[in-house]
Amino acid sequence: MSSTNPPPSFSGKSPGSGRQKERVVDVTIVADGQEKRLFTVRETTKDDLIVALKRGALADGTPRSGRADDGVPSLIKQSRYTIHPSNASPADNLINYHYDGKHRETFNGRFWTDAIKLHDGFAPVTQVWVPDVRSPTFDPPARKASESVSLGTYEPEHFRVRYMVLISAPGRAFTMPKGENINETSIVFRRFRLTILWNYVPFPSDAQGQHLGWESVRDADTMGVEYWTEDFQVLAYDYFAQEGVRRLLQPIYAGHAWLNRSSRHGRLKPYVGALKLHHMGKGPLFDNG
Repeated sequence: MSSTNPPPSFSGKSPGSGRQKERVVDVTIVADGQEKRLFTVRETTKDDLIVALKRGALADGTPRSGRADDGVPSLIKQSRYTIHPSNASPADNLINYHYDGKHRETFNGRFWTDAIKLHDGFAPVTQVWVPDVRSPTFDPPARKASESVSLGTYEPEHFRVRYMVLISAPGRAFTMPKGENINETSIVFRRFRLTILWNYVPFPSDAQGQHLGWESVRDADTMGVEYWTEDFQVLAYDYFAQEGVRRLLQPIYAGHAWLNRSSRHGRLKPYVGALKLHHMGKGPLFDNG
């Protein structure tokens, strides 16, 4: 049983001088021998980046009513982030977020970050726990993008994928700490570098995913989620390695039937042990030492 076959880092080439062209890159993964599309990145003629997650596949984990005490997740029909160059600002970049939910009205959010222009750092865009990609929802369209980046191969029956998207300046590459079971790749655009961190959690995929985003403290309607957009590389890594696990892994899998079924494979104790360690933000898969 193998979890992944990650590719080397990918760096696309920016178009040459002259009129800027639109560029589209599909981010894909192979599950049980079939290519699936996770999200698409579109670079506009004005140098904006639009990150569009697959529709109808993710629950955002935010309250349906918008209240912090309402824990019913909303099914996302459409979700996208737009990262702006914000040429008028010497310090900040604006990131807009839009989604249409099945059980709630359309939501538009935004956050500002000075991580890119002032600190040569990384701004987090989103973190996603991917549902079972064998669903037709993730089938690539007949007309594919001109470029694609693959996150490798995996078996949804045994593993679950999670990824995090970060934005930095084109020349700012992410340096992964040695010995970590986290993969990294990046795509270089004209004004930004988009970095993807991803790994495989040893629990089977199910029909519902989870989506975690950020909003700036400068905006009034923060929806109760944690925000930090001015942090540097090490904090971005720490969040992916630990906080996302504390928030999402333990509630999802605490009573998962896999913990019982896995005893047939002699893996019951390791799974239970890993679950406890991850809930504490520690463990061999995610601990940053």
